[in-house]
Amino acid sequence: QQSMRIFEELGAQDNLIDAMCYLAECYLAWGELEDSIHWSLRSWESLTRDGSDPTGDSVQVGRVLRLQGAINRERGILDLAQQKLQESADIFSAALEKLESARTAYEQALLAIELDDILAADEYFQRAKEVFSEVGADAELRKVESDLSKIKVPG
Repeated sequence: QQSMRIFEELGAQDNLIDAMCYLAECYLAWGELEDSIHWSLRSWESLTRDGSDPTGDSVQVGRVLRLQGAINRERGILDLAQQKLQESADIFSAALEKLESARTAYEQALLAIELDDILAADEYFQRAKEVFSEVGADAELRKVESDLSKIKVPG
């Protein structure tokens, strides 16, 4: 949180938004849903601080949308989670952001499991695994491999 004050003082808006997203992701991983929602909302508000609608292909918009999707999945609002994750995926695909696309694919896999669509979950996990392996994102690769081992793909 101290780094966010520094970014704010320096006018480093992009870094500030990233820091808020990372903090929200941490809270979500720790199961602190309310804190995650708080920081997700703060990051969205920072994107709209000048009164503009933050639609478009900004990588930061894609990250916040992915975060909103993950939060809504945790809250059980699966249709909204699916919408936000798809918007995130579209942004990263258009921006050719492979790593961010893979991170969103991972979240889409978790959602597909919630929706009992194991084939889709496998497809998303495989997509994420390929990119994580390619770019050397070892921690994320281990997480995907662990989750993949827990599902049974019909066939």
